[in-house]
Amino acid sequence: MTISKKTTKATNILVVDDNETNLLLVELLLKKAGYQCDTASDGLEAIEAVKDGMFTMVFMDCNMPRLDGYGATLQIRALPDEQINRIPIIALTTSKTTAIQQQCLDVGMNDFLTKPIDMEKLKVMIEKWGS
Repeated sequence: MTISKKTTKATNILVVDDNETNLLLVELLLKKAGYQCDTASDGLEAIEAVKDGMFTMVFMDCNMPRLDGYGATLQIRALPDEQINRIPIIALTTSKTTAIQQQCLDVGMNDFLTKPIDMEKLKVMIEKWGS
């Protein structure tokens, strides 16, 4: 499992994306905003990280190898630990279509951000769903 740690604010965020550039960009934006961030490179790593960590939010890429964000979200939502399966999951997607947005909601994601991610949209999601 490739998980990197950055520390600052109390909101502990997991960013899941198979694209290293996307991971680095979101990690940089979060760090600049003063948030703690861990990363995972696919849905299987995300599930294990969520089980092991105390995350307050997950930013989840939808399309990844091994296990995509849709499948990972379904598995997280099925976990018996209510604190874990209620963590806000925000989809990261390149699609702006209503069908993809609805698919994200249907599998249990709470919201979505379209790529490329910018600082203001990221802050809005953290403020909206952060605890």
